[in-house]
Amino acid sequence: MKELIQLTGEALRIHRETLVIDGHNDLADKIIDKGFSSLENFRRY
Repeated sequence: MKELIQLTGEALRIHRETLVIDGHNDLADKIIDKGFSSLENFRRY
């Protein structure tokens, strides 16, 4: 069994205050599949 990771207070603060960005292509693929060339109109969809 793997040992549990203990997060520091600093790590928890960063986690709470940071925007998470989807770095995979699945979001870009959905945007393209829907026919949008940018996020400008996609967020309204």
